[in-house]
Amino acid sequence: MLDFQNDPWGAAMVATAGVSAVGLLLVVARQVSGRRAAAGGWTLGLGLTAFLGSAALGTLEQVDAAPAAAAEAPVEARAAAPKTAADASADPVAPKEAPENPAKPDPAPVGEDPTPAVDEPPPTPPEAPAVEAGSALEPVAALPSDPAARKTAIRKVLRAAKNVYEDETACKQAKAVGQAWAQIAALPDDAPKARADVVVRRLEQCRRSTRWAVAYSVHRDRVDARDAFEETFADRLETDHGLRAFIKLSGKNHEKMRVGSGRFDDDVIAKIMTEATKAELAELGFERVVFASGKKAWPHDLDVRAEDGYVGDVLAPYGLRNKLSLD
Repeated sequence: MLDFQNDPWGAAMVATAGVSAVGLLLVVARQVSGRRAAAGGWTLGLGLTAFLGSAALGTLEQVDAAPAAAAEAPVEARAAAPKTAADASADPVAPKEAPENPAKPDPAPVGEDPTPAVDEPPPTPPEAPAVEAGSALEPVAALPSDPAARKTAIRKVLRAAKNVYEDETACKQAKAVGQAWAQIAALPDDAPKARADVVVRRLEQCRRSTRWAVAYSVHRDRVDARDAFEETFADRLETDHGLRAFIKLSGKNHEKMRVGSGRFDDDVIAKIMTEATKAELAELGFERVVFASGKKAWPHDLDVRAEDGYVGDVLAPYGLRNKLSLD
């Protein structure tokens, strides 16, 4: 049923259709009567023109009203409309399709924690400070990580060092002093530095006493070795070169040697004083060796290492070569 109130262009179309019908009747009547009826033609043309105009304007109005009507449609109506694939992919809250038969996790046994257990690596124990190659000391034990136990261990180290420097015998033993120093040197930064400095100063006094004892022993042994070489060298000259020579040592520490024989000449001396023989004499601590024939002398000054170096070599395995200091 037509609603002329809400569709005025539809009513206009009905009216113009009526006008066109009247015009058509007039034209037909003219043809029947044979009279001229110009009014019928005009009426038919006007009605048709109005009818077509009303139809066009009515259609245009419906096209313009369609977007507004869609915008004013109820939310429920729009939600009820089926969604296309493009609409579903553009909807940010559209749920994803779930699989038909999702796998369900096995239920945890009663009384057990369903959270999967993670294997944690065992704690790494603290590493003990490394001992230098050739050291005569025992490896230093690592301090415990527990704060209370760590503090107790530090006190024990300081007390053990004190026992060393307060014992007159231990204070002169390189291994005892070196072991105490190695433990002090390995203490962490949280150790009481003032107390440690006092202990180190007392251990340095022990190191000096030890060094003096080592230096005396090294010096005595090297002088004895040069004295013993006097006879060894005479036997070597006779065995290797067929020479009987007299040998005399001089100097405060027997660091000079004079060798005499009437058969010495340049060729013989060159055969005797090889590079190996020079190195051997220098290692023994001979600073000057002179060969003489009565007519000519062949002096040789040797590059000798200082005795302090040999003393340091003895103390090095105990970590006592240099002055002890935490700075």
